[in-house]
Amino acid sequence: MMLAGQINKYFVYIPAILWVMSLTGISSAGEIPEGSVVSDSLSLPGEVFVLTAEDLRDYNINTFDDILEIIPGVSYWREGPPGSSTGFSIGGRGSRGVNLLVNGVPLTDIYKSEALVKFVDLSRVKRVEVIYSGSPALTGHISNNGSINIVLERGGRETPFAQANFTYGANNRRARRIWFSTPESYINGTIIYNGYLQDFYKPLQYYPERSVGKDHAKSVSMEVSLGRDPGNRGVVHFTRFEDLYEGTACSSRENIRSRGFDSQLHYRYDDFKMSVRNFGFEKKGLEDKLSGLRSSVSLGLEKELGRAKLKSFFSGRRDIYENRFEGKNVDPEVENYEGGFILFSPFKRKFALRAGFYGGDHSEAGNYLGGEFGITHKGGGKSYETLILSRKLVLPSSEMLFHPEPDTVSSCYDLNYIANRELQPEIAYEISAEKSFSSGISVNLFLRHEDRYSRPAVGSGILYNSSETQKVSGVKAEYSTSGKYRQARYGYNISGEYFINSNEYRYGVPEYRVNGNFYLKIPVFKGTETLTLRFNSIETGRRDWGSVDLEPAAVQNFSSSITLMSALIKLQVKNIMNSAYQTVPGYYMSERHFRIGIIWDLVN
Repeated sequence: MMLAGQINKYFVYIPAILWVMSLTGISSAGEIPEGSVVSDSLSLPGEVFVLTAEDLRDYNINTFDDILEIIPGVSYWREGPPGSSTGFSIGGRGSRGVNLLVNGVPLTDIYKSEALVKFVDLSRVKRVEVIYSGSPALTGHISNNGSINIVLERGGRETPFAQANFTYGANNRRARRIWFSTPESYINGTIIYNGYLQDFYKPLQYYPERSVGKDHAKSVSMEVSLGRDPGNRGVVHFTRFEDLYEGTACSSRENIRSRGFDSQLHYRYDDFKMSVRNFGFEKKGLEDKLSGLRSSVSLGLEKELGRAKLKSFFSGRRDIYENRFEGKNVDPEVENYEGGFILFSPFKRKFALRAGFYGGDHSEAGNYLGGEFGITHKGGGKSYETLILSRKLVLPSSEMLFHPEPDTVSSCYDLNYIANRELQPEIAYEISAEKSFSSGISVNLFLRHEDRYSRPAVGSGILYNSSETQKVSGVKAEYSTSGKYRQARYGYNISGEYFINSNEYRYGVPEYRVNGNFYLKIPVFKGTETLTLRFNSIETGRRDWGSVDLEPAAVQNFSSSITLMSALIKLQVKNIMNSAYQTVPGYYMSERHFRIGIIWDLVN
């Protein structure tokens, strides 16, 4: 079955379906930000961290790594220069699953079940939501290890609007993002371009003769909204993306070409939501090709039951592949259906509880069940207490189920095990208790018992469900405050996490992580413009990569920006102390370098 035929079959009817649905009556769902997964009052205190557009606008954001770097409780690693494969962990969990969302829609490699961080649209970011618990009550997805949701602006403004965002830095790194939207009306249209380029970086530590990391990524998106009311609106979205990455650890001659498309239909009428999606992805290397198509549908319904709220969700997907690895054809098909119910209810004024039950069926991994129970008490000011108990699941990826055993073993292959079609979901039992004080200090204690897959050494055997349970425990703390001195505004935040049983956490996750941020906003030019200064410091502990331990590292960054009429001019110094550090063995992260950038409202 050819993928091109499948694409045409599923996508041709979308505009007609949306038009019919948009003719239904009008109702209001209130002021709920479109794309947010935490705005429906189901979240518990301390469960979510939010970065706003104002928090991000002073940074020169080249790639999604630059956002991951400043999020508390999230650690990331990169397998080479910027643009290389990037993974991240939320609260020390694994990187597999539905961990990255864009307006609530998963952006993951459908074969590896890992986040596609390279293809995040960074042009219209309104906020970044970090759901530490990964609760399906918020995300609508069971198989995850915590989630990050990127909320992009949707719909038009009062007048036509266009914005350009350009950055430039070391190694000729440059990001170019431009978007235009028609005025807010019954029919609104938006077109977006995202581009990122860089020259070759310095070689890998273990292959000094190889030039690696020349990168050119770009995407074009079009979005049409029908309906002025976010509570009764239909949206058609289409994105085409591609990336050419030249020079890898395997060969300086190897080019990794990735490309794909993403077509989405979303409809909301009062408390009912529906989405239909087709996502195609292809990746070619020197010898291998991965090609897959995912067709999915999701439904959601929320109802008020007196003071309580009941939420239900259902989703189904079908994946088909046409892969070729070392001359072997791998063309599996996978189906997955899942759903759940969540009840949120306040009681006795300052108390509230949330209970959820989830289940699904995977064509290879079989049936699975999960659930959660949470209770919170809100005190005066910022104080609260929250307790969450949960049974979480993460499904095996298609790679783990079907990928053929390599004929040769080398650093060119990511796979260090033999796939197994008998794998069942990984299960984790979690308990999280958080206390926040009116002073702004919060402390979280967590404990997890995880049934992980056993990962044998390279070439030593098949991947299998282990009978041993891994225990992970740790503590997370945060303090933040803000204030005003004369005309200037300031604020600072410090957060950290530490894993008590340091021998049991995941590969690549640092033993501890401390993140500190300080900002100062000063009116200038008689109060008509604003100068912003930001300082950021990150310290990470030892990283365990099995046979290799990476040393602790500390990195400091400085950012400044100034508004000039309709533009924002930015200057940033990364890695001020020129620290030499690694997140994966064999490649040192970027040395000290400068970045400049501008955000310019062209039409407003």
